[in-house]
Amino acid sequence: MRIGAPEPAGNAATRDQDDRVALRSRAKSPGHYGLLFWGVILPIITIGLEVGTHMCAGVFFDPIPTWWHVMLVCTVPLINFLTWAAIRQEKETWTKPLGWATGFAIAISGFYALLYLPLVPMAVLGVFFLGFGLLPLTPLLSFIGACSLRRLLSTQVRQTPFARLTGLWRGTSLGALAIMLIAIPTIATRYLAALAASDSEQTRTVAVKWLRAIGSQRVLLADCYGATSWSRNSALGFIVGQPLAAEEARAVFFRVTGKPFNSLPAPQQNYARGGWDLLDDLEWDSERGGETVAGRVKGLSLSQSRMDGLFDPDAAWSYVEWIMEFKNSAQGPREARAQIALPPGGCVSRLTLWVNGEEREAAFAGSSQVREAYQTVAIARRRDPVLVTSCGLDRVMMQCFPVPAHGTMKVRVGITSPAALASSSQALSSLPAFLERNFSVPAEVKHSIWVESDQLLSSSNELLKQHRAEAERFGLSGDIPDMDLGSARSTIMAARSADHDRSWVVDHAISDGSIVWQRVETAQNWKPERIVFVLDGTAGMTEAYRQLAQTLSHLPAEADIAVVHASDALQIFPAQPSRAAAVQLSSKIPSLHARGGQDNVPALLAGWDLAAAKERSAVIWVHGPQPILLGKFEALKQRLDWCSSHSNVPRVFDFPTRPGPNRVLEKVDGTSPFISVIRHGSLNEDIERLFRKWGEEKSLQVVRNHAANTNAVAGTLGKHCSKHLTRLWAYEEVLKKISAKKTSDALALAARYQLVTPVSGAVVLETAAQFASAGLKAIDPNSAPSVPEPSVIAIVALAAFVLFVVRPRWLKRKNASLAATDSQISHH
Repeated sequence: MRIGAPEPAGNAATRDQDDRVALRSRAKSPGHYGLLFWGVILPIITIGLEVGTHMCAGVFFDPIPTWWHVMLVCTVPLINFLTWAAIRQEKETWTKPLGWATGFAIAISGFYALLYLPLVPMAVLGVFFLGFGLLPLTPLLSFIGACSLRRLLSTQVRQTPFARLTGLWRGTSLGALAIMLIAIPTIATRYLAALAASDSEQTRTVAVKWLRAIGSQRVLLADCYGATSWSRNSALGFIVGQPLAAEEARAVFFRVTGKPFNSLPAPQQNYARGGWDLLDDLEWDSERGGETVAGRVKGLSLSQSRMDGLFDPDAAWSYVEWIMEFKNSAQGPREARAQIALPPGGCVSRLTLWVNGEEREAAFAGSSQVREAYQTVAIARRRDPVLVTSCGLDRVMMQCFPVPAHGTMKVRVGITSPAALASSSQALSSLPAFLERNFSVPAEVKHSIWVESDQLLSSSNELLKQHRAEAERFGLSGDIPDMDLGSARSTIMAARSADHDRSWVVDHAISDGSIVWQRVETAQNWKPERIVFVLDGTAGMTEAYRQLAQTLSHLPAEADIAVVHASDALQIFPAQPSRAAAVQLSSKIPSLHARGGQDNVPALLAGWDLAAAKERSAVIWVHGPQPILLGKFEALKQRLDWCSSHSNVPRVFDFPTRPGPNRVLEKVDGTSPFISVIRHGSLNEDIERLFRKWGEEKSLQVVRNHAANTNAVAGTLGKHCSKHLTRLWAYEEVLKKISAKKTSDALALAARYQLVTPVSGAVVLETAAQFASAGLKAIDPNSAPSVPEPSVIAIVALAAFVLFVVRPRWLKRKNASLAATDSQISHH
């Protein structure tokens, strides 16, 4: 009576049969095929697009940074398809494993739906724009599809006697565990990176060691570019850890890897291979118009590069014009920024920009004035200026904006530099090079080199071939890759006349007949009593240690030697007599460890103090790139400031093992005791060459002076020279005035002789009105240095050929024809 009379068996069977028929009809309904699209087809399309183009990674965050992530998200459409097929074909044997699997798919799709939740409002609007809004909605739709398919599968299972679908919590727990396992490298990297940026030196050291062992370089690099800032306000930041600020991340990246972060493109930019550029304008270049190069900018590259040079080894000067053309394949305008290494003692003496096919010259003025003009015109009005300013010892910063979308921008930088006299019969000069840049240099883009001289030229680079330009003129030309610039392979050697020791030229900046004259003279050689090697412990220095150990046998016998190794823990080998220390150090130096990126400032301080204990001493700094100033520079700067007026201070010889940024040298200029060395061999060859020079009694030096007129200089003046002699004298005078704290006089002199110096810069603006508004005046093109263009030479040669060869032959034929005509007329 409580449960009622039993129903006939036939009624239950009929109802069960009716439910199965209803399920079959539902499995063939349009809604069921809709689940196939939302849960299977659309996720496959989205995964394929992200793997092929990385469009989300390039704009917001990288949802599948590794192949483990790709395999994890691919399980969602696979499980959804198997569930859909089981429902359609009533595969009851699949129900138990699918109970676990659907829980796994729900966990994975739910996690990604949570990540993409901040993008949902934008995605809904994007649905109406070519349907692209469906892509960020895919995780949410696949999550809904996975839940719906599990509900249908559960309904089907309930039709069997005493059965239910199990495994939901087990499957979701397994999915959560898989997500955690894949996220562990990111979580650990972010946690350790935060410790590596702490104020405690001990904490930083331990965290950096762990990052080198287990950290993800890809995560650190992404944080350096700041591309993960979108995730700060999403679930991603709370799950995998908050990324560091860009500046802190860059310091940690260098400590861990030993590489400048901008030597590598951002990992989020891998999508560029798919040609995706619809959202390029969303990338904001935070350093635009600033004073740092910062990170690589997508879509911006060097499309052409050409260097035309003149080299006068007798008068000890060289001049190179570097023409660069930048290409922007992005949707928005870009600023090209680069730090350029100049030949030792060199300065920028010309800057031009092509505007609408017309070449415009620069104005030279104070550094702050030209930068203000550049920022006003380039950043505020988005017109066409280019700016060059000094940024340390033998280096300048070049900026040009805007490189138009899908367009190009062409600039010319002229560099005047003194040649180094290796001996009385040989002079050396190096080519300028990129130290740091925010644009890419494709492998197929080569630097086209063409240098001419009155003397025989040579180079250790087999890509630079000798040629004869004229009967008494020599040349060197070829196409070299970007990696060769800035290395010993870019140094050019020239023979010189041993008896040529005097040159002169009229001062072109003053119309009173004044001259600048130069003489090469011998003087008592400077010999150090103590030599301190400061060795960088950054990764990639192992080969330098091996070469350095080979040079110790060539040390000057009378000098002491000490070694300071910049490593995680500073190592100091005290000063000893060179002969006694050579054997000991030759076995210890090759065994030194080079790992990560090291702070060289404490090592330089220790090396300076060791060297300063002797009256005459030298510091030889052997190092790789120094893209981050990790230590406190003021202690070293204090020593440099106090010793700037002293004649007996340690001389610091700079030996970079490879080109790259150097934040230490950015803090000093030509008035400091730092000396750039022209590299034209291996490290041990160049250091041995320096030792041999110290071992000589006499050395060559170039002295430049200014005189009222030719009568003021006694004796012969020697060879009449180029105006570049005047520019080199003026640059030396500017540095002397800066050292004497006469900044205004130095600025006036730099502007008069049109030079970029530590107190002056150059800027090209688009119109005369812009120059006038900034209180600037472009220089007279006739006063700018130049190199003969090959096209001009060809035109002159063609004109000469026509004038002296073609025209006489044409006149001869014409006269013969006229004579024949006259003869015929006379005959008739």
